[in-house]
Amino acid sequence: MSPRTMEASKTKNELPKVILFGASLTAWSFDTSHGKGFGDVLAKHYGGRAEVVNEGQPGGTSNTMAGDFIRIVSSLSETTIPPLLITIFLGANDACLFPPQVHVPLEKYSSNLRSFVDDVLNSPYAPTTKILLITPPPINISAAHAQKKATYLNREDEDFEQKWEADCRDNYAWKTWASKKKYADEVVKISHDYAEAGMGDRVAVFDLWRVMINHELREAALPTLKEGRVNLEENGRWPGCGLPHAKGFAKGVFSDGLHFGEKVSSCPPFQTFLYRSSTLTA
Repeated sequence: MSPRTMEASKTKNELPKVILFGASLTAWSFDTSHGKGFGDVLAKHYGGRAEVVNEGQPGGTSNTMAGDFIRIVSSLSETTIPPLLITIFLGANDACLFPPQVHVPLEKYSSNLRSFVDDVLNSPYAPTTKILLITPPPINISAAHAQKKATYLNREDEDFEQKWEADCRDNYAWKTWASKKKYADEVVKISHDYAEAGMGDRVAVFDLWRVMINHELREAALPTLKEGRVNLEENGRWPGCGLPHAKGFAKGVFSDGLHFGEKVSSCPPFQTFLYRSSTLTA
């Protein structure tokens, strides 16, 4: 068989790739022990049409995985078909304030993600590849966490509520929750910046943070989603934030406050993600 015939045969049998790049939420997305992971569902969804590749690393950040992304983009020269889609799902660890050696400052995080996107857009081996940025999700601080803080205060004190609020806000748990929101907002901004630069057909965002929050508001049966959001914007009592009188996420959404539980795969947010990725590669 001639080299040209071999190359034609390889092209005929090769499937385009859907590359999932991220930290533990990506690495464990093929694990079905806690329900269906999004990687497993995508693999079934694209079965026979694309190869879904897991490039997730537990504990990864946009700093520690920068070299891996360069490796992935460089390896595209070895394929004959551009990837259909590359998802970039980082920030859950970058946004953590503790331990400090893991934390990646917001400005550096933003710069890293933009570099990843540019690497794909500038690659001659990925002329049609779509990029889906996924915002880090919220964490879930249980209502019991705030209640525990209250046990150290005198409820008869006229300043009890203010002191309780201050104690909760001066805690790594709430500060980390607030940090993740900032990082999620930055991912959305990055996507909007590329859209304004005329790359909206190549770079999209799935705002997982907001989709999960909105879903929880509906589950909490607030009078209206709009009214509930206005009230939350004013007093900061977002689901899972750990402040006084805030509710945690429903049981099963998270397995440990950070990683997804068995309920996520059957939630509308999960279905929305599947729809978003499918429309990009249609």
